[in-house]
Amino acid sequence: MSDERPWPVWVDGALGEPGAPAIAAEDPGFLLGVAVFETLLCEDGQLFFVEEHLERLRLGARTIEVELADEALLRRGLGEVARALDGRAAAVRVTLTPGAPGRGPSMVITTREWVSPPPEGVSVLLVERAKVPGQEIETLKSTSRVRNVLARRRAQARGAYEALLGTDDGDYAEGTVSNLFLARDGELQTPPLERGCLAGILREKLIDLARGLGIPLREAPVVREDLAAADEVFLTNSLGRLIPVHTVLDLREDLPRGGGPLCRALRGALEGLERERQAADGTNPGLQG
Repeated sequence: MSDERPWPVWVDGALGEPGAPAIAAEDPGFLLGVAVFETLLCEDGQLFFVEEHLERLRLGARTIEVELADEALLRRGLGEVARALDGRAAAVRVTLTPGAPGRGPSMVITTREWVSPPPEGVSVLLVERAKVPGQEIETLKSTSRVRNVLARRRAQARGAYEALLGTDDGDYAEGTVSNLFLARDGELQTPPLERGCLAGILREKLIDLARGLGIPLREAPVVREDLAAADEVFLTNSLGRLIPVHTVLDLREDLPRGGGPLCRALRGALEGLERERQAADGTNPGLQG
């Protein structure tokens, strides 16, 4: 059952009411989609991988030539929002826009209920020619996401959870909100960043954890034949962590439900990493108001 309490919103230094105006009408973030964002998971008052998300926000800001001028204020805002959530599991989104001309950048934090994907996993739809590899804009976490939104709507219309986005070369770079991994014969494979995929926070963590566990891993383009032959397929993102794929529509329906052995091993290693980080960070020092 959905929580009926208001979901907190924070705009440029102050908590506000859901639905309240957040940005100026003249802001290029609204008019042209010139804005970057990050989405963090908050559970039991704890925000996960804050430093990694803020670093990627800085990189995105530099790309669109917007200055993240007051990071201390943003950190305070994250702390205020985490406390206002009162223990609820939530997706916490930080959006940075250029702001109205002459007024400077605007920072907005919005929240929404987060419900984990089903433990047995999800189905995905292959969407052709949706990515252009080799372009920096493809790897930018910007608000210009119409292509991704339409691809995921197409997948959901077929009953799938996610769409895997293909290139003109016939490989699949990523999901609309996730990175892609597969396993075959004890080896992991994930598309390289130059294929147009986002440098996901969880993608990076999983690569490091796999190497620490001695699991062979290669970054190589993933084609339809790879998906057809894989022993396991799973997705990663900051909210769902590791999401097993049990069905690739129009290709196969026999992938392991709940994740195969490599997915389970990596999930356990990630849970251990999160516990270590939580113990070291306490209640996200530096985010306290």
